[in-house]
Amino acid sequence: MSLAIREKQFEVFKNNQKIVLDNTNWHGFLKILIGLGFKSKDLISSTNNIVNSYIIFLIGKIRYGLNHKELEGIIGRWFFFSSITSRYSFSPESQMESDLNQLKECKNKEEFISILKNLMDNELTNDFWEITLPNRILVSSSMNNPARNTYFACLIRNGSKVLFSSRTVNDLFDPSMKLKKKSLEKHHLFPKNYLKEKFSLDRKQINQIANFTYLEFEDNIDISDDEPKKYFLEIKNKYFKGKEEVLNKMTSEHCLPEKFYEMEYSEFLKERRKLMAKMIRTTYHSL
Repeated sequence: MSLAIREKQFEVFKNNQKIVLDNTNWHGFLKILIGLGFKSKDLISSTNNIVNSYIIFLIGKIRYGLNHKELEGIIGRWFFFSSITSRYSFSPESQMESDLNQLKECKNKEEFISILKNLMDNELTNDFWEITLPNRILVSSSMNNPARNTYFACLIRNGSKVLFSSRTVNDLFDPSMKLKKKSLEKHHLFPKNYLKEKFSLDRKQINQIANFTYLEFEDNIDISDDEPKKYFLEIKNKYFKGKEEVLNKMTSEHCLPEKFYEMEYSEFLKERRKLMAKMIRTTYHSL
């Protein structure tokens, strides 16, 4: 490589570095992620997804001149899509190279937006939403599952209340809330010891994604290890007497099947996964 070419490439690198490290660009991108509901690092399954989505954000903004509203729409949807599909979790370099090759021939912002939309539509088919998401992706006990994290981000974006609480999930992700005991906890809807002792289920079966939701710390203690019907009816009678509509809305937002507490555990998981997939799909299409 000649000295002239090397110096030219260093100059290109220097100019692009300024763009990448520009706080206005970075904060504009972060606002999009926060607006989607990804308010915590705990909800980010892949740092590659952040880096690669930021690159695409910059291409759209700098090269094709998308305004903030246009970026919010297409990049928000792209980040959501690449999260739910784990697009950059396996062979991320190859996948990103393929995506960039698709985008480099764009002549204007309309083509840029069109190509990204086509890539998303080709993967997020009806079969993905109806079969792959509920029957494969959501069938997991991993705490870093992308569908699990996207589902919780949806609760934040949709302004959902914490189950059995007057506060929203968004409120309890506020970084200004510093308590000795974590105020927001994930809890088993069919309690762990109840499933272990009564049905001898193993950890993987107990810790299924569909068996979790967020509760406030105090509610978590109240529920303890009671069977679902016992704790649900106690909470209903204690806090929601005459407020059945409020409770029904809350359980619906958390994708709980009607009378979930009377279901067999395996049936509950199956039905809740369907409802979770439906809610994720609805949220995606609202972006």
